Amino acid sequence: MSGFLIRPANPNDVPGIAFVHYTSWIETYTGLIDDAYLKTLSVERQLKRAGNELENVTVAEMDGEIVGFCRRGACRDEDASSCGEIVTIYILKKAQGMGIGRALTEKALSMLSASGYTQCKLWALANNEHAAGFYKKMGFAPDGGETFLQLGSPARCIRFTRALP
Repeated sequence: MSGFLIRPANPNDVPGIAFVHYTSWIETYTGLIDDAYLKTLSVERQLKRAGNELENVTVAEMDGEIVGFCRRGACRDEDASSCGEIVTIYILKKAQGMGIGRALTEKALSMLSASGYTQCKLWALANNEHAAGFYKKMGFAPDGGETFLQLGSPARCIRFTRALP
């Protein structure tokens, strides 16, 4: 098992971020959301989005390959505009269980705290027990926020919150 490096994203990382985003959706959400929706996804589609706001993205690199990433920013929720948010965090299945998720989350929390936020929020599929367990280990708790995303069929999402260091 080799080590990993957590670092700020740069434009050269865009293809790797797009690959991780696409692959993680397939690996994570198969069986949790509508398969027809998953079939609409592609690396090419993710490439168009992967380069957005790179200054808010941290990547995990292992043996020269991007294996995970995290995007943070101001919370997009109207009732939480003064909070920070972990917008996305994805790690390839082959790189899970090595501490990469913890390292990416801790880096995001540190960066949000340094930006002046006192709380961090994030959203997860209500039926994604693996993610919920991880977020709880990281100090997050459900705060009662709930929404539905159209992912082929309605997918219930719950919001988690924690105080920042």
